[in-house]
Amino acid sequence: MRALVTGAGSGIGRATCLRLTRDGQAQGTPAKIAAVDVPSSPGLDGVVKELIALGAEAIALHGDMATADAPGKVVFLIVYGISGNTHRFWSLASARRKIGYTPEDDSQVNFADRIAELARAAKK
Repeated sequence: MRALVTGAGSGIGRATCLRLTRDGQAQGTPAKIAAVDVPSSPGLDGVVKELIALGAEAIALHGDMATADAPGKVVFLIVYGISGNTHRFWSLASARRKIGYTPEDDSQVNFADRIAELARAAKK
């Protein structure tokens, strides 16, 4: 299983990384996780170390997903620079939708849509 997780340095993003790692263990295949958070995130490197200790292949990527160019750069690194196509894009926005939380600011929802768009374009 391969995943790109935004907001991975804390909260729902961190929990998602840990869950995906455990799911990979249960399937007998190490999860490959690209953990993404803002450059100022103090927890990102720690999460990646924790994932690796649990048997995942993980990498920390810094990018502010609220900017125009960061989503494209992160997806480019994942699709072409690190480990092939990502099977599952699990963003903070989709995690929030799963638990029924709708943010007042829909920028994260728009981000998830942009990531999916970029991934489809990269496959062509």
